[in-house]
Amino acid sequence: MKYKTRKALVIIALAIGTLMTSAFTFENNIPIEVKPALNQIVPYWENADDVKLNLSFSSGVANCTLNVLGKQNVSKITADMRLYRINSNGSYSSVASWRSITAYGSSLNATRLSGITPGYTYRLEADIKVYNGSNVEDISLYKEGYY
Repeated sequence: MKYKTRKALVIIALAIGTLMTSAFTFENNIPIEVKPALNQIVPYWENADDVKLNLSFSSGVANCTLNVLGKQNVSKITADMRLYRINSNGSYSSVASWRSITAYGSSLNATRLSGITPGYTYRLEADIKVYNGSNVEDISLYKEGYY
């Protein structure tokens, strides 16, 4: 009897672990690549080697940074960034937006600043397009932080 109970608990634990991993992976809609030799799970993009979105705060200013490193044949990278304040009822209020940030070549580095009010959670969103010949890859990311 103990063996059946233990087996059932192991199966339930594995099922919950699988569901949690799936939820985390698909929540941010980021494709992943598992590198077993390095014990790492990393995002995988077809045209980008690295994409970093950062949101930090200092003295009433939100520092919004986007860094995209494209693969070798990438000719252009464009991005739209939006900063929102998340209100106590869960709704979003637009704080700032920056459209058509463009870099020709294989890297884009953008920093934008915006004044903010303390006591709120802020959400930075970025929609990125990475151009490699006729292949255009769309990447969407977000980052949240409290100030």
